[in-house]
This record gives sequence, structure tokens and C-alpha cells, in this order.
Amino acid sequence: MTSVTRDEFEARIEAVEARMDARIAAAIARLDAFEVRAEEREQRLLTMFAERDKRLDERDKRFDERFNKRDKRLDERDKRLELLYQQAAAAAQSASTLKAHMWLATSTVVLAVVGTVVGAYYATQSSHLGMAQAVISAFQQGQANAGAVHQAVGCRASNKKPASALTDAGSLIWSGREDLNLRPPAPHAGTLPGCATPRKHESITDPLTV
Repeated sequence: MTSVTRDEFEARIEAVEARMDARIAAAIARLDAFEVRAEEREQRLLTMFAERDKRLDERDKRFDERFNKRDKRLDERDKRLELLYQQAAAAAQSASTLKAHMWLATSTVVLAVVGTVVGAYYATQSSHLGMAQAVISAFQQGQANAGAVHQAVGCRASNKKPASALTDAGSLIWSGREDLNLRPPAPHAGTLPGCATPRKHESITDPLTV
């Protein structure tokens, strides 16, 4: 076995130390590079987290705006529904009032028609009664006038009328002017005075049956 001198041993130690230093320096460089990369990575992560938080905030804001708009639309819809409900209730109430008024108007018209028919019936009956009374009174007046004329004819026949006053048909022909009042006279006012003398005239004739 060869012996190692002190110089060789020291040289070997120095070589080992140099290799160790190189390794330590490489490890330190690697650690520094790792730290740099870690810092960069952390920075990137912080940036990403910041951007993500920003995007989340913006999304939350958009969601809040959408929710606020939706709530506003829902409130407006509720108001419109409430207004429509009130209008429907008012329309139903007015319809019921209109229906009641229509029934009242219909009842009034029916009662008016019934009253008109009843009034027309009684008016017709009273008119018929008046016409019957007028016919009866006219008939009685005619009978009275006929009796008065017959009395006048009998009176004149008893006053020795000349034979020329009678026609071949047995009727009297009276002369004189036509009376202005052509209505039938009263029974006593229609009698002829005792001084009246019948005379024959060809233009004015009034045949009466004796």
C-alpha cells in the first residue's frame, strides 16, 4: 500500500472542497432560480386571483343589475296586475250597476206599455160609450123631431089646406127660403105657427110621408 503524503492529502481535500463548493453553489443557484420561479408563479397567481376576483365582482355586479331589473319588472308587473284587478273590479261593479239599471229601465218600459195599453183600452171603452150615448141621444132627438113634424103635418091638414097643396104621391110641397140653421130644432120650437099657409112651389120640395 502506497503512503499518501500530506500535500497529496491536502490537494485531495481541496479538490473535494472545490467539488462540494461547486455543488453547493449549484444548489444555491437552483434554490435561487426556484425562488425566482416561485415568486413569479406567486405573482402570476396573485394576478390571476386579482383578475378572477375582478371578473367575479363584475359578474356579481351584472347579476345584481339583472336581479334589480328583474325585481323592478316584477314590481311593475305586480302594479299592472293590481291596476288590472282594480279595473276589472270596477268594470264588474259598473256592469252590475248597468244590469240593474237595464232591468229597471225594462221594468219601467213594460209598466209604461201596460199602462198605455190599459189607458188605451179604457179610453176606447169610454169613446165607445160616448159614441153609444151620442147615437142614443141622436136617435131620441130624431124621434122627437119626427113627432113634432107629424104633429105639424096633422095641424096643417086640419086647417083646410087646398087640394093643390097635395101632390099625386101624397106629399106636401112647401114654399119659402131655406133656413140658415140646418140642425134639427127642438120639439116645441119646430112646430109651425097657426098663421102659416102651405103654398105649392116647384123649385123647392120637401116630401114628407103623412
